[in-house]
Amino acid sequence: MNRWVALLGFALLICGSQMTWLTFSPVTTDVAQAMHVSVGLVGDLSALFPLVYILMGLPAGRWVDVRFRAALVAAALLIGVPAVLRVLWPASYPWQFAMQVLLAIGQPFVLNAIPAFAMRWFPEQRRPVAIALCSVAMFLGIVVVMLISPFLWPHGGLAAVEWGSAFVPVLGMLGTLLAAYKPADPDANAAPQVPATSLRTAIVPLLRDGTFWLLTGLLAIGVGLFDALNTWLQPILAVYGLGSVAGNLLAWMTVVGIIGSAVLPPWAAARNRRRGLLRLAVGITTLMFVAMLVSHAIWWLVVWMTLDGLVLLTGYPVIMDWVERYVGTARQGVAVGFMMLTSHIMGNALIFIVQAVLSHPAVAIAVMGAAALCGSVLAWRLPGTIVAMERQPLPPAGGGDGVNIQT
Repeated sequence: MNRWVALLGFALLICGSQMTWLTFSPVTTDVAQAMHVSVGLVGDLSALFPLVYILMGLPAGRWVDVRFRAALVAAALLIGVPAVLRVLWPASYPWQFAMQVLLAIGQPFVLNAIPAFAMRWFPEQRRPVAIALCSVAMFLGIVVVMLISPFLWPHGGLAAVEWGSAFVPVLGMLGTLLAAYKPADPDANAAPQVPATSLRTAIVPLLRDGTFWLLTGLLAIGVGLFDALNTWLQPILAVYGLGSVAGNLLAWMTVVGIIGSAVLPPWAAARNRRRGLLRLAVGITTLMFVAMLVSHAIWWLVVWMTLDGLVLLTGYPVIMDWVERYVGTARQGVAVGFMMLTSHIMGNALIFIVQAVLSHPAVAIAVMGAAALCGSVLAWRLPGTIVAMERQPLPPAGGGDGVNIQT
């Protein structure tokens, strides 16, 4: 099986996992009326996903490391099957809740497998491209579902929305299952062999490593800022009479980010400019928040959000590529699982912090700018070259604490 065909199937599964997560978000009030429940309960159908990720991220990641093909099959089935089963009783809230739980369990299997999939299917020089395309599929899923759910609702209500969000997950499931059982190379899914050690044994070296914490912090800040912007930009701009343009600005920022994520990370990887791109991303993000404090003119916001959109979302594929090369084959899934659950915690924390000062928009913008500045500090401490953990020399006898922050 051609590796690019396998990548297409896996990318569709990633895209589908995001679509099933946010299926009801663009039509929340309509769904609440159709299901005869409160708007808050409909919101819980999406809020389940980050909560379940926090619970399942590490176990799913370890399964990706130790039983990759089984984890890939589980990911495909947990995304594709519930996406279809949702349409059996579209207006039943208990049924939808049960299916969302299954989909939420499947999401960490999918996202944690991105570096491992690239490593098993692609030669080293092609892996940054594979990871970038997987990241694009993730962002694209968010954009697509935000467009198709409102479009389909007038043409069939809840059933039409659920059918529309099931098509891509089913294609992804079929493509991923085919990739799992018909690899490009006979041993693509079996190698490398990873000892079935405990989760604690796998994660302790990561928690003692300074570079891993720098990458984790950067990803958490990036995800937190993206979530906070999507949650609070509208009420912040509404104070300045621009609330009606917030949605368009965020949509444009995401579209530009998809383009940047497809182009810039492979370019940076080919020239060993990963650290430079991460520094640029958090630097421009910090300046964007400063610019938002200086002026609220539409053209000014468009310019800065375009620049930031181009680089902010590139942080995800760059960090995933770094993880694939850095942490070693025995703990890629666990590493991504820990980073993602940390990012979900950071995202929720930043949302609540900004909410607490939302009555003062300038303070809310300054809080997000301060978080971006912290990201700049982390990015400037990253090493210039990637030396895999498994190839690093041991610390001197009787000294060192196992922390690795290269300069």
